[in-house]
Amino acid sequence: MATETGLAGRISEELIRRKVEGQRQLLPSLPGGAEAEPMLQEVLERLGETKSLKDLRVLEAVAARAYWGAWQPLEVRFAKADAKRRPAHWRSFGTRVSPLTTSPRRAVNPANAILNYLYALLEAEARIAALAVGADPMLGLMHGDARNRDSLVFDLMEPVRPAVDAFLLDLLGTQEFTKDTFFEGLDGGCRLLPPLTTELATTTKQWARLVLPIAQQVAATLLEADRPDKAPQALMTKDGRRSAERPVGGRGVSTRPRRGQRTVGREFSKGDVPDRTRQRGPE
Repeated sequence: MATETGLAGRISEELIRRKVEGQRQLLPSLPGGAEAEPMLQEVLERLGETKSLKDLRVLEAVAARAYWGAWQPLEVRFAKADAKRRPAHWRSFGTRVSPLTTSPRRAVNPANAILNYLYALLEAEARIAALAVGADPMLGLMHGDARNRDSLVFDLMEPVRPAVDAFLLDLLGTQEFTKDTFFEGLDGGCRLLPPLTTELATTTKQWARLVLPIAQQVAATLLEADRPDKAPQALMTKDGRRSAERPVGGRGVSTRPRRGQRTVGREFSKGDVPDRTRQRGPE
């Protein structure tokens, strides 16, 4: 019922606001950040004026276009002996859209392949977080229901994506890659190889700590929205403090396991709320 009552739009607006604010904080570290800043600022100002989920998706797309444009010239460094042997499009971040899919999937250069891998790790943790609070991962709020897609998972990922981006930005700024780090398929797709994949896989706990409070806030808002005396207090707050202070429950959905039942995830605590003033180590 959240879409019909407008609650889905209010939750989605807050999730996207956090995402765009996180993206804007990264702009000073990006080659084209100065050019993208006015557009992201305008999107943030217009978010409060959105009348529908359709309008919200349009604003998100506008922000994404400016944001990823700021990433394009970012250098990807290779060891001196290998740099000249790598394709030219491997040595910068480039476009976020793959020519193989006209979407970010199946990236054709290292930077975007790494980002896709990290987003896949975040997606897994967001799915676990949704299940931990008793939510159906397939029933999205902003992302429409689609076959073979857990739409709510992608909703929950949105505010955490800039933290993943920040991780990638730090990685590209501090690491030189070699010819043995990536593999180019016959179709031009770029694949990651160990030990880089192993190193990236260790970041899952980091994404779990960030996405769990988001899932709890969304679940608490949905569960309590039909209670007039509770609903105003249940709406998500920017720091997430209220929802992290007590477990989600009510109306037959509880995070407390039955006798003999294994728990999913872990109990939420105030310590799970991330320090939003420092999300770096990273869409």
